[in-house]
Amino acid sequence: LVEGREKKEASSALSDLVASLKGLEGLCSGDQFKELCFFLTLARLPDHPDYREWTAAQGRYDTFVEVLQVLHPLYGPVTLKAVPERLEVLLCQGTNTLKST
Repeated sequence: LVEGREKKEASSALSDLVASLKGLEGLCSGDQFKELCFFLTLARLPDHPDYREWTAAQGRYDTFVEVLQVLHPLYGPVTLKAVPERLEVLLCQGTNTLKST
């Protein structure tokens, strides 16, 4: 929606947003819906006190873990292995490259 807001005229993007929100309103509690609407007023998610330390990578991981828990009864347990952060991997690669030259 945010990307669409940048590409379309403001009134058209607002109409799309309102239509999307109407579809979500009945799928959650009133408090959840109000919180969702509040999030949409923020320039950045970390501007919200509860998400000050939030990152896209951590958000994706947290979502994966949540989905994994929902699917556990269907597919059984899955062991997660820790994956190093991308920056750590790149730093190690750079260090190894420097050592070999």
